Amino acid sequence: MEDFLRGLVFDLGKRCLTLQQLLQSKAFPPDVQDYVVNIRALLSSIYRDIQLLSEDPAFGTPQLLPNQLNEYKRLAQLMYLIESYPLPFITRYNEEDHQMFLLCKSLATQINYPLPVPVLSTFSREYYWSEVRFNLISVPVCESSFLLGLPDLCHELGHILFFHHERNFSYEFLEDLSEYIERGKREVDAGRRPPGYKPFYDHIYALWKGPWIKEFASDMIATYIVGSAYAWANMSLCSKMSPNIFSPEDETSHPADESRMRAIFAMLRVTGAQDAVEKIDQRWKRYIALTGNLEPPDYHLSYADPLLSSLANHVYQACIATGLRIFTGQKQSLDSINIPILLNEAWDAFLTSPESYSQWEADRVNRLRASLNR
Repeated sequence: MEDFLRGLVFDLGKRCLTLQQLLQSKAFPPDVQDYVVNIRALLSSIYRDIQLLSEDPAFGTPQLLPNQLNEYKRLAQLMYLIESYPLPFITRYNEEDHQMFLLCKSLATQINYPLPVPVLSTFSREYYWSEVRFNLISVPVCESSFLLGLPDLCHELGHILFFHHERNFSYEFLEDLSEYIERGKREVDAGRRPPGYKPFYDHIYALWKGPWIKEFASDMIATYIVGSAYAWANMSLCSKMSPNIFSPEDETSHPADESRMRAIFAMLRVTGAQDAVEKIDQRWKRYIALTGNLEPPDYHLSYADPLLSSLANHVYQACIATGLRIFTGQKQSLDSINIPILLNEAWDAFLTSPESYSQWEADRVNRLRASLNR
């Protein structure tokens, strides 16, 4: 086995060198030059670790072989992630990616985004998604030519922000969550709920503490950034991609879409936009009725309004603490187009006159591109 592992380590070293040479041999656009420097530095660090492993005099010692195998696995997995995410983004970078980068850069300035602008790609096959560990966002092809879906860019920025400031966004809320779970278990102990509800509460605690808080918080951050435009974009996305708004296709990755809309409403209320909530909720309720989707048993125990309100308050305070600029604090300027304002104007124009919206959008997109490319 030691010979097999030694061969794998040598092969991984060669692969690492090949990737380094690829990045050294290409001329990259200014958008990604700093990013390429960082990835090259990461590859150099990985290569040093590979050399330390392969040159270790104790390599192959039976007692140490399990640890050496685990170290190889760690390095191989990291290499796999680099090949799967940063490398395709930067080696295939094109003009459409550049336009999205310029848009995101302008948005980041306007909202006072406290992190480096992500590298963007326009070859997504799964709508919007982000790879937070590598500061990457992927969006649909030609997304820079449209406005109504762009609030979802703010959701992905929210994921990256949450990743880097998770404690600020979640620590106090998790205390509220624990109290909610313990209160539910006391209901079981008191005989007011069947004994089977104890594992139920353990299950929803794990989901909230794991994937759900990340999605809810990212929805709330996006709402903080662009206000009601994100709520409308979320409703549009549900109409296209949600089979059942009360039952997520995979609850271990996303909460139910209906609960996410209530999370958005909770943040809008915290920001003082109650009128917007009432306006959107009227159409949202009609949409729910049209779907025919029915709320399953114990749904509101899993997605309780007090939990959503608690998280909205904590996310709101964390956004302020990070210096993020709220949508109500945005202003138009003479030298650039304010993107949060534009996205809200786009949804207003669409809802007011859907027949003429396409022309309105084309005109605003042209103006935006001209502004970004000055």
